[in-house]
Amino acid sequence: MPTTISSVLPELWLFQATRVHNLVPTPVTFDRSAIDDGINFLQSNHLSTAYSKKRQSLKIDPESFLFAFPRQKSLFDATPLDVFRFLVFKDFKGKTQVHKSGCPYLGRRSISLCQCPLRLAYSTVDSYIGKLRSIFSDVGRQGDWNELFCSVTQLLIF
Repeated sequence: MPTTISSVLPELWLFQATRVHNLVPTPVTFDRSAIDDGINFLQSNHLSTAYSKKRQSLKIDPESFLFAFPRQKSLFDATPLDVFRFLVFKDFKGKTQVHKSGCPYLGRRSISLCQCPLRLAYSTVDSYIGKLRSIFSDVGRQGDWNELFCSVTQLLIF
């Protein structure tokens, strides 16, 4: 008699049920208050790290920027275009001078007297994008913003 799926399934189910039934977890003892103290310690130290402080500081900037809109937006109702506008706004406050082709100061690393714009450095844009992803994720807005952040990075850097 040929083997069919219906004839194999009861045996498979019986094997899995027996296997799961025979696995008994090993008892573990622990001090719950010590674990809770450890959680509190980790949470308090997490907020005091340099990254967390910078991220918290950066969180205030987009909130203030969005609040200045006529409809007083927030992180919860910001659109990808709003985030893009914020990053361009930040780019205007950069400290890296980007010399245009033909500028006599092209290739120099210091700030020159020419009219070439000051922009954000690549590493700063990259850092802002990572922190903004984390900020939006914290407020439940993780969505698919990857395309926006990739296009913003390309536009601001190149």
